[in-house]
Amino acid sequence: MIKTDYIQNPGEGTKYLVQKYNDILVETILKDTSAFDLKPHLKAKSLQQLYTLIICVEDGIKPHVEKILRSIVYKLILDEEPDISSRAYKIAELIGLYVQTDYVLPMMISHLTDTESKSVPRFVSSCLTAFSAVLIHSSVRFSDQLQSFMANLIKLIVSSDFLQSDNVDVLDRTLRVTANLIHTAGPLCKQHQHSLFKILLQLGSIPNMASHRAAVDETLHKLAKNCGLDEGGDLFSVELSELIEEMQESYENWDKHTPERFIFDLLVRRANTALIDKFEDILQIIAANVENDKEYELRMDMLALVEFLLQAEQLQSNIVFYSQIVLKMILIPSTQWKVGKPNIKIRKAAVICMIRLLEFKLIDKEKLYSSFKDIMNVLKNCIDDDWANDLRFASVVLIKKMIEYMNEVFDEEDYKEIYPELLKRLDDSQDSIRIETANTFKVFFTYLPDPWSSSLYEYTVKNIFIHLDDQNQEIQTAIMRVLELAARVQTDKFLEIANDQMQKFSHPVLCKNLIEYVKETYKK
Repeated sequence: MIKTDYIQNPGEGTKYLVQKYNDILVETILKDTSAFDLKPHLKAKSLQQLYTLIICVEDGIKPHVEKILRSIVYKLILDEEPDISSRAYKIAELIGLYVQTDYVLPMMISHLTDTESKSVPRFVSSCLTAFSAVLIHSSVRFSDQLQSFMANLIKLIVSSDFLQSDNVDVLDRTLRVTANLIHTAGPLCKQHQHSLFKILLQLGSIPNMASHRAAVDETLHKLAKNCGLDEGGDLFSVELSELIEEMQESYENWDKHTPERFIFDLLVRRANTALIDKFEDILQIIAANVENDKEYELRMDMLALVEFLLQAEQLQSNIVFYSQIVLKMILIPSTQWKVGKPNIKIRKAAVICMIRLLEFKLIDKEKLYSSFKDIMNVLKNCIDDDWANDLRFASVVLIKKMIEYMNEVFDEEDYKEIYPELLKRLDDSQDSIRIETANTFKVFFTYLPDPWSSSLYEYTVKNIFIHLDDQNQEIQTAIMRVLELAARVQTDKFLEIANDQMQKFSHPVLCKNLIEYVKETYKK
């Protein structure tokens, strides 16, 4: 039963009189509501009269539907006065209830697709709101007609510019139309599951629609139920394969504005273990969109997606299997320095992803070691970038993680690749980076082969000793810990260097304490 403004539905006598004077009454109401100086409470009263009239005449309102839509519903359904907008919405609901679907929907579609009108966002929002209202009760009397129009309605949403609109209100109204269509269609949704899911996926993936994610999720859940699934998340699993196949045709041409790239991001984040069967294709799409000729925003979002995948526990075994592809096709290329590219944040994101790869033990040591020199080659530019403190810091952390991770497969030549980069960072302008470099040197000397190259060992230790005289107490302490560990290797040579350095220090007591520690620890 449709709720009316009456305490009870009008009697037969009332219906007879209203039907007899239907045309005159409609024209009078149309004239009243169009009056510019009509006060809001009187306009609301006129809308109440029209609502009551439609209840009385039912499908007898059909000859006047287009006038009512254009003169009243479209103009007032978004009115600032809540009483007026809600009554206009209720009138649209009644039109959907009493007027044949195959009559009113083609009419409204023509209004929405009119070249002049569809360029006005306010009109589009009004029309879409009315459309969503008409759909609510359209299946009560005309379910067979709704079924025949499902494909046309979906085509309207997909082929129009609504989903590409920059106007959040238009997008919101498009979501309402889709939600009401799904609600009204019920089991009919099964035949159109893929198309309806894509619409919701696109709406949910648009950055401007972030505040509407809950409404999108609720509608996805309703669609899933109508299609015989348990919850909205099941749709991602069921539809993933087909959507990824569709994207194969266009992903190389994506730019930062391409709707499919937002859909891809949301799809991957929500599909859970369904990703496994399409993981190689997904990595291929990501790799193509982190290339240097792609736009900054697109590359950053793809690397954020990589970090998400690396942190997904349910995908870890899959990541391990594809770890070399992730490293060689995505992360190492993204860390490379290129002339004229604003890629500091991109390089940092790639370095962080490599850190995650090691922290979660997602790559075999031997496989990582096979790319060690390639990683160091790109890191050398990162670690020397004077304009990017965060990038330098992250690069030092990555070197520390690599030593910890691969020390069992490292040989002394590998440490020769590392030590010059660390020595440079002990002279960094940022104390935080200098301290992190000291922490990395601790790991370096923990695993350094004994003996190592005599000349390089002496050169490295002497350069580290310089910082034991630093004015910053925290750095002094950090360097002290480094030298204590350095003395484990070639201890006699270390003591020789330490005794020599003590003569040059402003605070020789630190050097003296260090020598005593080394003798007690390593010379017993």
